[in-house]
Amino acid sequence: MQTFSDMSRNSTTKNILVNIAILVTFVCYLALSNIYVFLPPLLGLLFTKYIKDFKDANFFGSFVVLILCIFFELEKSNNIGFLFLLFIFLSFVVSKIGLILQEESRFFGVIYVFLPYMFYFFVLQSLTIFNHQMPIVFTPIILWYVLCESVLVIWKR
Repeated sequence: MQTFSDMSRNSTTKNILVNIAILVTFVCYLALSNIYVFLPPLLGLLFTKYIKDFKDANFFGSFVVLILCIFFELEKSNNIGFLFLLFIFLSFVVSKIGLILQEESRFFGVIYVFLPYMFYFFVLQSLTIFNHQMPIVFTPIILWYVLCESVLVIWKR
């Protein structure tokens, strides 16, 4: 017969293994998304995972999201740590929206996907203007990314 401490240890081990599997899968997927442009970078799914881990007080899961954000930024040659700070900021925005609406529906999945792309695109656009570089052009592929990830998040719920 398992005791409560054995069950919680198994749960913790399972949580660690799942997060390591997510880490390895994301790294492989990111390499594929660099080759095939039509594959979304999964910012919305990553943010959804962060929100879930934040609500569940899952430190290891949040740490894995931090590692994934850093790896994404290294792969894309962006400022390191910016994406995770954006996730922290957006988690407070989403929690305030959730308090206003007083419920969490499937519609929140679309918000969880749309907000990271919108803010990430807006901030990158602002940075290129301040650095006197060519502005980033909004392309329809970003809408494709949001659509694909929204379908995955809604289907997962």
